Amino acid sequence: MPRPPTGTLVEVAALLEAFSWRSVFGLSAALALLSLLLVLVIVPTSKDPDEVPVDVLGALLSVVGLCAVVYAIIEGPERGWSDAAVMLAAIGGVAALVGFVLWELHVGHPLLDPRFFRIGAFASGSIVIVMAGVATFGLFVVMLQYLQWLKGYSPLVAGLSLMPMTVAVAAVSPLAPMLVRRAGLRVVLTAAMVIMAAGMGVLTTLDKNSSYIPVLVGTVVVGAGISLCLAPATDAIVASLPAAKQGVASAVNDVTREVGGALGVAILGSAFNSGYRAGVGDRDDAVPANALGTVRSSLDAALAEAERIGGATGARVADAARTAFADGLDRAMLVAALVVAVGAAAVLLLAPGRAESVRLQEKRRG
Repeated sequence: MPRPPTGTLVEVAALLEAFSWRSVFGLSAALALLSLLLVLVIVPTSKDPDEVPVDVLGALLSVVGLCAVVYAIIEGPERGWSDAAVMLAAIGGVAALVGFVLWELHVGHPLLDPRFFRIGAFASGSIVIVMAGVATFGLFVVMLQYLQWLKGYSPLVAGLSLMPMTVAVAAVSPLAPMLVRRAGLRVVLTAAMVIMAAGMGVLTTLDKNSSYIPVLVGTVVVGAGISLCLAPATDAIVASLPAAKQGVASAVNDVTREVGGALGVAILGSAFNSGYRAGVGDRDDAVPANALGTVRSSLDAALAEAERIGGATGARVADAARTAFADGLDRAMLVAALVVAVGAAAVLLLAPGRAESVRLQEKRRG
């Protein structure tokens, strides 16, 4: 079952404690090389007897569209939403994605047939996994910064501080199949996403002086919501397509998770950045005019500038930057809660009821 990569965060944090940031990429490269060697030695060669041509144009349109949209979301707060590059990326990305859908509807061997999303279980499962990716990866990006920069935790301690989220996943996830049998996918998936949104709501209460308790409660609640929806959503995607399309179902399950992760980092990172910049602007009376640009760029730069200025003025700059940082975190968590709540409304409309859910479960087990 897919799970939030909290364990990976702890491993990365341990590397950062002992080595430079370059060690993370060195380890990743070594593991990739080891995996490649094991695949070459262990995995047998296979070939589909009904091999179809690769949909190259569809693949290009999807990659260009997603990359352009993510770029626009990330650069919007930095450059401004009216910036020519941002607008071009946003419009071009949307156009490429629309072109992808139109092309897939007419090509003989589509990369992904958009008609599959007419199936309620397939559509709702895909939405849930995207939303779980948005919540998980976006949360990790902003929460780790909060724990390190505002709470003063080391990378390892910050990673360990999010471990209760994984404990919640392990404790709650075994209940998901039973709940689906009793209440159906519509009820379970919608409730899970409401729980996720509630956890995000708890995290919107954080400020620069908050204790670890709201972090613990919020992340555990988010983890409980994620654990209730990931396995049922995966089962819904896979069981809703015929046996001949199981490869497509598996690919969609993976792609939706990666798309959700990319969008989570982009959307929450963008909301966080815009909230921080707005927070600094609200306190520009505490920041000298000649330092405002540096302070607005990042908290790291702001604290370095405060140390350079020194004295009471430097202390006011540091305090204003930390307060603005907490404002950015609150905005990011609020955006995440709203995005997940919209997803919950969509799932409520699309997901199948109890009878269809039980049929899909039996098909998946069979």
